[in-house]
Amino acid sequence: MDSKDHPTENPTACPLTLLDGRALQVEVHGASKTTYPCINVGLIAVDGARNQVCFVEHNPDKDPGHELCIGVYCADRDDTVCYDSYIQDQEETE
Repeated sequence: MDSKDHPTENPTACPLTLLDGRALQVEVHGASKTTYPCINVGLIAVDGARNQVCFVEHNPDKDPGHELCIGVYCADRDDTVCYDSYIQDQEETE
């Protein structure tokens, strides 16, 4: 990753620089570019390496009223450790 791609060098990327030099960066993917519009939050290391932390998306495959979903990652896993609708009923989460 070029240094210009680090969030501190690209203020339009909504960076939040942490005390240890890493940064959180938001990426917005609108409905005009994807079927699942979303907001991703990534953790950018000082060297520019990026890991996704979490996301919120509109999932049109979910039942009406449950389309807004949240996904969470852990540092040592490629897949989400939690993915569920923001609106909860009495059902168990996935």
